[in-house]
Order: sequence, then structure tokens, then C-alpha cells
Amino acid sequence: MGASECGHVEVARLLVDAGADKNLANSSGHTALMKAADQGHVQVVRFLVEDEDRDRNRALNALILASVSASVEVAHLLVEADAGVVRLLSGAGSGKDLADKHGDTALMMASKSGFAEVARLLVEAGADTNSANNSGLTSLMKAADRGHVEIVRLLVESGANTDLADGDGNTALLLASVSANVEVARVLVEAGANKDWANSVGSTALMQGACRG
Repeated sequence: MGASECGHVEVARLLVDAGADKNLANSSGHTALMKAADQGHVQVVRFLVEDEDRDRNRALNALILASVSASVEVAHLLVEADAGVVRLLSGAGSGKDLADKHGDTALMMASKSGFAEVARLLVEAGADTNSANNSGLTSLMKAADRGHVEIVRLLVESGANTDLADGDGNTALLLASVSANVEVARVLVEAGANKDWANSVGSTALMQGACRG
């Protein structure tokens, strides 16, 4: 696991050839593949995903970590490594295989962090743009809240529902208004987002925008 995290592909290969278990996880649940993906070590990831015994669930978790660290090449390798990964990303697999313990998917992570290239790769691979985490937040909401206009535009153009609401009744437009993200709000309005939607306390986007000045 240490060799994978540090990017030492030859050491990793030696250990695997000697019988080391690639699917062992540490106390945090991270495998060698997850460690390599998180650090963006492309050669180690390529080596680990080429093996036929890889654990697909953990490969997907590694994809989430790659999305957090904005490693586009690693994310691409993980998506292309197995058609099963693409099928899971497109919603053919169980929801738990697509998300971490908070319900966040790789696309949600990339959208929140503003990693447009990774988000585009995931969308093109068939990632569900409308899936929500345990709090009801979608990728679009996360991008809108953080002001990532390029990702918001990508998600809207890819069919993301602009009027889904989180557990507090907030839509992407409401979140953009709270954060005073004008360009994001403009994209959402032009996409037909409901301008008069009220959240659980009765606040609309206009009220939030007025409050923020």
C-alpha cells in the first residue's frame, strides 16, 4: 500500500508478484488502488486496474478519490479499465457502489471541487447527473453553491434537472442566490430553473438575492 501511495510502480509490481493482496484495506478502508488514485500515480493505477482480480466496488471508490484530487488521467484509466465501471456509473449497478458513506459520487466530488475536466469525463462515461447524496444534494447543487459556472453549464447541457431540491428545500438556483453567484444564477435561469420556488422556510431565490445585496 505504501508503494502505491508513493508511486513506486516497480515495488508495487514486485509485491503483487510475490502474492501481496491488492484488495486489503487499511483502518480507513483505503486500498492500494485508492491510495494511488488519490495521489494521482497513473502508472501504479494502470498496473493495479489491469489485474483481473481487482475489486470493482473499491475501484469505484478510487474513482471518487481521483475526482477529489482532480487526477483526470487516473479517472480516465479507472473508467476505461472495465465496462462494469461504466455500467455502474450510468446507474445499472446498486447505489451504494457509486457513492461514499455520505452518498457522494465521483461526479458530486468533482462538481463541488470545481474540477471541470474530471466532471466532463464522468458525464461522458454516463454518470447520473441527477443522483442525490444523503442530504439531497446533487452535483448541480454542489457546483452552483460553489460558483463553478463551467460545471453548472456542463451539467445543465447534459440534462441535469435544475429544479430538484435538497433536504431543506433548496434548489441549485436558491443555493447560487445564497452564495451570490451571479453567473451561475444566470445559467440556471436561462436553462428554465423555477425562479419562484420556495424552500422549507419559504425563501425564494429573489429573497435570498435581496438579502445578500
